[in-house]
Amino acid sequence: MLIVYAGACERGEARDLAYALLERAHALLCGGPVPELARTGQGKPYFPDGRFEFSLTHTRTIAALAVSDKPVGVDAETFRPVRQGVAQRSMGPEELAWIAAQPEENEALLTLWTCKEALVKRSGQGLQFRPRAVRLSFDGGVPQGFQVRRLWDGVVTVCPSEDEPAVWRLV
Repeated sequence: MLIVYAGACERGEARDLAYALLERAHALLCGGPVPELARTGQGKPYFPDGRFEFSLTHTRTIAALAVSDKPVGVDAETFRPVRQGVAQRSMGPEELAWIAAQPEENEALLTLWTCKEALVKRSGQGLQFRPRAVRLSFDGGVPQGFQVRRLWDGVVTVCPSEDEPAVWRLV
């Protein structure tokens, strides 16, 4: 099971929408209100009863939740200008070449950023990672191990533990 819930929202409402998505998913999958969340030592939230794994994300105008029976990570970014030098500080040579080959380099950078974030969120490391140390692999011109969707004014990326197609539920 791999389900991704995603929704567009106004600025300032994304965090609330992310937790509303979690409440909706829990009610559908478990039939009840969300129990109190526990956190790992690195801060990753989880359900103490272990009924399913989840990952939350919210950006300026997008919120998303990935749920699975295995570890999963999700990240979103609203497309926006990125400061010069960010790509060189956060991406490796193969990643920089991929970005340069895309028609919109800024959007490509943010897409790869969401891949890296989703990968470390799946592992439970959270924001304590060095982006350049996380290397992505490519096959056929696309990052491997991710499901990426351009939605609304940004991108949502899910990183499942296994190659399983996600069911996307847009709200």
